[in-house]
Amino acid sequence: MWFFDQVGDTANPVDSWLQNQQLSRHHSVRTTNYMAAARIVAQTGAIATLPYQMARLFCDLLPVRIVTPPANMPVLDMQILHHPLFDNDPGLIWLRETIKQYEVI
Repeated sequence: MWFFDQVGDTANPVDSWLQNQQLSRHHSVRTTNYMAAARIVAQTGAIATLPYQMARLFCDLLPVRIVTPPANMPVLDMQILHHPLFDNDPGLIWLRETIKQYEVI
């Protein structure tokens, strides 16, 4: 399971890393929604590669567990995207700040 942007497939650091080792993985589902991915994992036994902080949240909500990846696996970056028109929206400011609390430094 992996995630891609709304426009189309983008370079995926995990797949690039696997390819460099002459390995690959089977993508059974593609989604832009981490919660949807977590629910699929909980209901099917599939695995998902996602940032640790997100995985921790889902472990509290769903019957899923965290499995430690290989030590040399690339780090996954998360980004918050929003339209500049909403820069000063109080609700979105609160949401962005709340999400940033889970950022690993």
